[in-house]
Amino acid sequence: MKTAEKNDEKTVRVTHQLGSMQRTGKGNPHFLLTNKKGNYISFGSPNVSDFQGIFIFDSSNNGLFKTVQNITLAKSPTSIKNYCNWVERGTGKTRERFYLSSNALIYEIENYTGAVTITLDSKKLYDDNPQGRIYEHYKGPAIGVGKAHKVLYKKYADDTQDYIQYERHILIAAVSLNGKKPTIKKIDTWRPTNYPYDQRRGMTGERHIYDAVSIQIDSPSRIIITSSHNPEKAEEKLSYVLEHQDAVINAIQKYPGQRLAWAGKDLELALATNALDALVTKLKDDRRGIFAGLPWFFQYWMRDEAICLKAILLQGQYGLLKEVIMRWLPDIAGGGRGALSGKEGAIGLRTADGPGLIALRTTELLRTLQKRGELNHYFSKEELIQLGEAFRKYLEQLTYQHGLVTNAHEETWMDTGPDGDGRAGARIEIQACTLAIHDLLMLLADLFHDGPELKEQKKVREDLLTATKEWFFDKRGFLLDGFHDDGTSDHCVRPNIFLAWYIYPDLLSREEWTRAFLNALPALWQEWGAITSIAHDDSSYQKTHTGCDNKSYHHGDSWMFINNIVAMALFLTDPHRFHDYIDALTRSATDDLLFKGFIGHASEISDAEAQNPAGCWAQAWSAATLIELLHMMRRE
Repeated sequence: MKTAEKNDEKTVRVTHQLGSMQRTGKGNPHFLLTNKKGNYISFGSPNVSDFQGIFIFDSSNNGLFKTVQNITLAKSPTSIKNYCNWVERGTGKTRERFYLSSNALIYEIENYTGAVTITLDSKKLYDDNPQGRIYEHYKGPAIGVGKAHKVLYKKYADDTQDYIQYERHILIAAVSLNGKKPTIKKIDTWRPTNYPYDQRRGMTGERHIYDAVSIQIDSPSRIIITSSHNPEKAEEKLSYVLEHQDAVINAIQKYPGQRLAWAGKDLELALATNALDALVTKLKDDRRGIFAGLPWFFQYWMRDEAICLKAILLQGQYGLLKEVIMRWLPDIAGGGRGALSGKEGAIGLRTADGPGLIALRTTELLRTLQKRGELNHYFSKEELIQLGEAFRKYLEQLTYQHGLVTNAHEETWMDTGPDGDGRAGARIEIQACTLAIHDLLMLLADLFHDGPELKEQKKVREDLLTATKEWFFDKRGFLLDGFHDDGTSDHCVRPNIFLAWYIYPDLLSREEWTRAFLNALPALWQEWGAITSIAHDDSSYQKTHTGCDNKSYHHGDSWMFINNIVAMALFLTDPHRFHDYIDALTRSATDDLLFKGFIGHASEISDAEAQNPAGCWAQAWSAATLIELLHMMRRE
């Protein structure tokens, strides 16, 4: 299998441990932990991105605030062990453990004598202005026999310090577990750093960071770090964790065993489940949903959440599934103009596929609840009526050409690319999405014993099904990606035919799908076990990820969620004929989960020519579709 190491750092011994299950290999030294409230920590050896450190979710502006840049010892770690909800790093006999609670980072260290350096880089996530950055040191609140160390960060508009933009109170406490108390000394030193991963993405990747304090360790110890814009809140957080630190750690350690039990003895399935669960978030305004990805997709996206909901359904989390569906109904009724869910409602570009994907998940949920005899427990009659009204209003706003549903520029999931390549027109997966909506409305009509509505939805569905097959599927067995908005055929090969299968497998027969897949695979296949986002012979094809300019994003980059969907499509269509493809796709996906990007997480994308994770290293729909794939294959 062809792979590439471009992360500019050494690899380490990586172990994944869950109960008696264990997997060990050579991999990245980077990890990410969340507290399911919007906060996350991520550290490497060294950090390769400005998006690594300690980040706090700010509900006032739906953004992230960075506090700590890194926690380092004199020697770099040579091993890392992932326990799903906490991480242990090793250097010789030294052990570092990282726990992220709802209030603080708890850092535990043993078998070590020497200094622990706490480096800060406090800022709003995208505030890269180097001017007006001031750190002030104070003695913090009393904690038991000693005092915490307090650092007040002040961010001014510029170096004149005439106008303060924001500030942050950071508290650092160190306690011994069975010996001499650690001592905290101020360093107060600025130094430059660079981030090779960010530079590879086309960002500046250079910044000055602040070595704040050195903590001398002579016995097993814990360092607790809290922060807030409010000094009293920072102290409250610190006081609580110090008083209950053992209980907090025990709760964190027990969580994976309880939450991941459904995966049984399948470690990869458990890890994928944990990766998705880490992104299931409840914000302070009680909006519960699934972050699209970390570090930077810390939002709820209709399309992404909808893709993820099948994995949520498989785990029996029906309440969460319903909550996400109902949250999106006003935006679906408004024509799908809500790709991104914000605090004050949905914002962003119109999503042409999001409503259909939500409809698909709604149908799956309703049918599951029907079989279990629990439909009335989860949905009232009024809520079922709301579902029907929202999707009927959405259908009223669709546009058609030659009996096919059309979308505007950059409204599908492939929403970047060269000028004029926004896939405006009639697209194969959008027809599948619309068919899924009609299926949902048929189910609702059946539930309400509405014969005329059921008959009408059947007719409209059959008309669209017939038109789609006539226009998109030719006698040679090729399934087109779509038609341009001027009505001409788009013969470019993209992986959207697999997405169409995922959404509406009844579009073609099994034999027809087999022919379509056989015709598409040679143009998209990569030997390392992946599908490219556009045919290799297309003039816009990029073999490596080009970063923030998006040239490669939908024109070469391999998307892990698509790879998983392709594997599912091939597995359910003809597992014997497509065995080698399925095996390669599954191996590359699990290798990514185990040893690439953030260990234990599923990456967003990879270079096309070789497996090299890019984009967000913890992507929800990559984890969710891997859950589906592994569950499907293990079940069979």
